[in-house]
Amino acid sequence: MLKNLFIVFAVPILLFQQDNFKTEKALIKSSKNDSLIIDAYLKIIKGFDPNQADSINNYFNRASKYAIDKKYDTGINLVKINRGTYLVQHGQLTMAEAFLNEVVNNSNEKKLKADALNTLSMLYGKKGAYDLGMKSALNALKLYEEIKDLEGQISINIKLGSITRLNGDLEKAFFYNDKAEKINRKLDNKNYQIDILNNKAIIYAIKGDFDNALIMFQKGVKIAETSGKSFIGSKVNCL
Repeated sequence: MLKNLFIVFAVPILLFQQDNFKTEKALIKSSKNDSLIIDAYLKIIKGFDPNQADSINNYFNRASKYAIDKKYDTGINLVKINRGTYLVQHGQLTMAEAFLNEVVNNSNEKKLKADALNTLSMLYGKKGAYDLGMKSALNALKLYEEIKDLEGQISINIKLGSITRLNGDLEKAFFYNDKAEKINRKLDNKNYQIDILNNKAIIYAIKGDFDNALIMFQKGVKIAETSGKSFIGSKVNCL
C-alpha cells in the first residue's frame, strides 16, 4: 500500500456513465469549435468503464487524430495528459511517461505543463523513484503558483506530503499537508480535506501517536458522512 502513490486528478479522470453519449457525439459532428470537440471526446472517454480498454483507446486515437489534423496544440496535449493519466492508473508506466514528457518538453502552456508534471509525480511514485517524483511535483507546484491555480496547488502539495512521508521525512510531510489544508480553506473542497486528514492520520500512526491518528480519522469520516463521500476513496487519495 505504501508503495503506491495517489490517484491524480490534477488532472483526474473521473469515470461515469452517460446515455450513449448522444450529446457529445452530436457536438463532435456539428461543432466547429476545436476546444468543445476535444472536450466532448474526453467526456466520452471518461464515461467508459475503465476496463473497456478497446473503446477507450479508440476514442483516444480519434481525439488525437482530430487535434493533429486541426493543428490544435492544446488539444493534442490535453489528449496526451489524459491518456498518460489513464495509463498510469492501469500500470502502463513506460508508455504513460512518454506521453507526459512530450507535454512537459513541448507545451508552452503552464497549466498543461503543470498537469503533466503532476501526473508524472504520481508515476514516479508508483515506480519508487521518489527523487524524480519530488522534482516533478516541485516543478508542478511552481507553475501552479505562477498561474494561481489553487486546486492544482492543493493537489500537488498533497502529493508532496506523500512523497516526503514515503521518504521518511514526516515533518516535511506534515508541512505539505498543512499547506494544502490552508489553501483548501479558500475552496472548501471536501474531497481534498478528506485526503489531507487521511494522510495526517497515517503520519500520526507511523509516529506511534495513535490518539491523534484516531482524531484525524474520525474527522475525515465525519466529513465523508455529512457530504456523502468516501473517506478511503476520495478525490486525490494519496495511497
